[in-house]
Amino acid sequence: MLKLDYIPIWLTFFLCLGILLGYRFPFKYEYLLMVILLLIVLLFLSFFKANKTLHTTLRFSMISFVIFIFIGIITIIIHDETSNEKHYSKFLEKENLTILQIDKILKTNSFYINYWANIIQINNQDVRGKVLIKVVKDSITREFDVDDIIFTKCDITPLKSPLDPYEFNYKKYLQRQHIYHQIKLNDNEILLLDIEKHTLKGFASKLRNTINKNLQKFNFSNDQLSIINALLLGQRQDISTELYNNYKNAGAVHILAISGLHIGIILLILNFLLKPIELFKNGKLIKLLILVIILWLFALIAGYSASVVRAVTMFTAITIGFTFNKRSKGNNALVISMFFLLLFNPFYLFDVGFQLSYLAVFFIINLQPELVKLLKPKYKIIRYFWLLFTVTIAAQIGVLPLSLYYFHQFPGLFFISSMVIIPFLGLILGLGFLIIILVLFQTLPIIFAKFYAFIIEILNNFVAYISDQESFLFQNIPISIFLTITIYIFLFSVLLFLKVKTQKNIVVLFLSIIIIQVVLIYEKQDMQTSGEFIIFNKKRSTIITDRRGVELTIFMNKSREKLKGNNAIINYKINVGKFKKEETKTLNNIHSFNNKKVLIIDSTAIYPNNFKNPEFLLLRQSPKINLERMIQEIQPRKIIVDASNYKSYIQRWEKTCKNHQINFYSTSKDGAFIYAY
Repeated sequence: MLKLDYIPIWLTFFLCLGILLGYRFPFKYEYLLMVILLLIVLLFLSFFKANKTLHTTLRFSMISFVIFIFIGIITIIIHDETSNEKHYSKFLEKENLTILQIDKILKTNSFYINYWANIIQINNQDVRGKVLIKVVKDSITREFDVDDIIFTKCDITPLKSPLDPYEFNYKKYLQRQHIYHQIKLNDNEILLLDIEKHTLKGFASKLRNTINKNLQKFNFSNDQLSIINALLLGQRQDISTELYNNYKNAGAVHILAISGLHIGIILLILNFLLKPIELFKNGKLIKLLILVIILWLFALIAGYSASVVRAVTMFTAITIGFTFNKRSKGNNALVISMFFLLLFNPFYLFDVGFQLSYLAVFFIINLQPELVKLLKPKYKIIRYFWLLFTVTIAAQIGVLPLSLYYFHQFPGLFFISSMVIIPFLGLILGLGFLIIILVLFQTLPIIFAKFYAFIIEILNNFVAYISDQESFLFQNIPISIFLTITIYIFLFSVLLFLKVKTQKNIVVLFLSIIIIQVVLIYEKQDMQTSGEFIIFNKKRSTIITDRRGVELTIFMNKSREKLKGNNAIINYKINVGKFKKEETKTLNNIHSFNNKKVLIIDSTAIYPNNFKNPEFLLLRQSPKINLERMIQEIQPRKIIVDASNYKSYIQRWEKTCKNHQINFYSTSKDGAFIYAY
């Protein structure tokens, strides 16, 4: 268990706190430096006052922790690339002559082939910064590779925010990758330049392309090749939607992205193979050096993606910790690796993969030994499966609350899939590296390739079978961020009690249970006493919800069957909570909620003449009306238009409202209209 007197734990905690503050609130860089310098002076004065010893006084500790809060804030500011004078956003015009270098190839969707690219030059200015490139799929005659340099004349537009509540915020995700704009292009608008500018990522991409070309000679299926690329080469953009959903529903989607699990298995295999080196003088140090070099070479082949770098850094630190001491050092190494990763890139803190990886490894290190003690099988084979089972359970307990918060589903057969998949994964990774070496030297035997394809096919078929057991897949589970945090407080209290069974730790455990109950009661009370009126941003149709406590009414002009596939409503219901009563009604012209009147006018343009002073006037399905006359007759306080209207109508209505000084709201521009009461 983590020792709370271990200084890096507290420094990492306050660094994280500073990162959160820096991300949430704006701070002036110059003022922060002045404050930190002042605090450092106070720290030295406190140190000398404490007789020049490192026995921390309360004053010394408090000043140190405050310094690291400010360091966390500064790391966020430093990594905000838009503040750099050379950032491309400082030189944007309506049309931009742009030279870019492809940095990453993303998954292709139905409409676009997507890339991340570094802008090298814009409007004859040398610049820096990343953008999202979306090349129209129907226009494409070729695909680009990492390090390709292209020229285009384009409009660089800001990323769009989600327009419905609880929709995945792709804009925020990209901003955490330092991407703030996008470029939409046709293939004929792109000129591939004959310029060579090589990077490590480009070298890794060419190596992966060579491996794939050689593998294709052995008639691997598309699904088999996509699994090889995902597990061994860190590239999962070629995984089909069906195969991805199978792994997701089986609770095994995490194995498709190289993470701590993969690096841990690779480390175990290498540790076993290199065990004889320990017999030589300084054998442990030599083995450690070889392990670290191999891990970072693997990170290079996988393209130095963020998840791979995090996992390799984490296990490099853990390997060093275990080499020189016992399990407690593994915990300390985990904290140290997290500390330096966040200094290197503070935005890792907001990455789901980062959070899940560290939680999984932490619970494996601390909870799994306690679970192993529950049963001591006599036979070696049973001990092996018991060990595997406890690792799976410990990791799943560690990531479950956060997984429910982010993904709102729980695969009930996860332990069965993990018991089968993890040994398969070890076999696939172990044989896979041998196959890659053989295929690079073009010495791979056909029988070996067929055997490897057979193993992957068994894995895919097993995952598909587990995925089909829909009765064991629990979906649409609502859980708030506050409940998630309190559950983790409880889990850490349980760990503390299992390690040291004292009266004090029993009190802490019971207090954590009480906190969970308080949060549940508060959330239930808040749900019952609040309401919400929402007009969603839905193209070609109108959807309105009126939530009054735990009762939800959905108003729409489509059938209930089509409502079931509406992601906006599904996301809303998952995140808000369970409803005691839910019904769907047809839209009428007049609606009221919380003593507010709403007049709705559709394409028929029919409305009651005697309906005066509505709080809101909703225009939908492009009604042909004289808005100026309607404003004079009805005198609404606010006019709302949804995405079912023509853009030209919306623009004309906005000008009319501006002339009459009436509040105007467009869901296409501002997102879903939400009125809480």
